[in-house]
Amino acid sequence: ALDPEAFLAFARTGRLALARMPASQSAEETVCYCMQIKAHTLRDLITGGHDSFDSLRRMTGCGSVCGGCEPAVLAMLGQSEWIPASAEVTPQTEDVRSFRLRPDMAGGLQWQTGQHLVISGRIDEVWVNRNYTITSAPGEGAELEIAVKREPLGVFSRWLFDGPLAEKELRIAPPR
Repeated sequence: ALDPEAFLAFARTGRLALARMPASQSAEETVCYCMQIKAHTLRDLITGGHDSFDSLRRMTGCGSVCGGCEPAVLAMLGQSEWIPASAEVTPQTEDVRSFRLRPDMAGGLQWQTGQHLVISGRIDEVWVNRNYTITSAPGEGAELEIAVKREPLGVFSRWLFDGPLAEKELRIAPPR
């Protein structure tokens, strides 16, 4: 069943473009930190007929700086590309670790030199996204590696470093 807002948008535009906010995402949650775009802004644009990532980027600038919000915006458009993943950690120095990520999917992912991953972790019931450059050799495979420096005030790096990694909920988007 359509909610009243989606029905009115359909009546206005003739298109059924539903903004899909995850249950854990509030209207005031920031989706694009670089451009300070809130979920309600994107939802209103989607409901108003902006039904592609490119259209939302033109209207708001989301995804135009680091690209870390692209998977979340695509999920709001009903085009989620998140892949659940597990990880193993290898300490490099006191404050740097390598994380070998294994996407939970058949086959593997392809990547090239210079590409990065958007990694998302569920921290206190909120998905937090960060970009990390892929440090493993380019190619195709079931594992990708990133290096992370623990930042004393960093929400995501501290979360990755502290506590058992096996108990953490991780997901990744395809390399960009």
